[in-house]
Amino acid sequence: MNEYFASYAGTQSGNHGRNDAGGCTEPTAVELANATVRVNAGFDHLARSIATGSESNEGLGASEIALLLEVLEEKRSQELSAGMSINRIRSWQGNGRARSILLTDPRAAGVYNTLKARRHADAEPPLRYFGFSDTAGFRVFEFGPLPQTKSSRKYHVSVSLAFFSRNKMVLQDGPGFCAALLSRRGEPDDCVASHEDLDEFLARRMSKAAEKSRPRPRYEAK
Repeated sequence: MNEYFASYAGTQSGNHGRNDAGGCTEPTAVELANATVRVNAGFDHLARSIATGSESNEGLGASEIALLLEVLEEKRSQELSAGMSINRIRSWQGNGRARSILLTDPRAAGVYNTLKARRHADAEPPLRYFGFSDTAGFRVFEFGPLPQTKSSRKYHVSVSLAFFSRNKMVLQDGPGFCAALLSRRGEPDDCVASHEDLDEFLARRMSKAAEKSRPRPRYEAK
């Protein structure tokens, strides 16, 4: 058994799970041992996530990772050396307990606040639909980021008007059709919708319509 829980296990061996003066059952030796495993597993999982920059830790710098791991080990030691009541053991039954404990430290909170600010600064603003114009047999849909600045670029997607008149795509589909084309490109840029793009759009729409029309199974009450 973990050395941090030795005193509790020794006490418990004489009580055999009897109620204390407050009426709360004390954890048994087995529960304390299981709690140790659970606590270490939670901290180990978070340590791996921080060290590899995965999950919510993507984008951390080397110095930030080192600081977080140092704080995390401090919190692990504190948690293992604290008295383990039944309620404290239960608090480890869900996911995310180790991270919640880590964030109580102002050093760790500061690192994640800085990371959040960096992500916000680096994030590209979403593209918005501004309108359309008709030019030489094409309907040209215009998109761009908000808020608009002098350096903001606008993107144009040209769609043949024949796509609307002969292929059952209504004019109201235009903005959504073009937005989907832009989102599939690694970098947004001016483009002209192709017949393949239209075929994919129509097939996807038919699939969604078929899914909606499919009868749902009825469950009879027993």
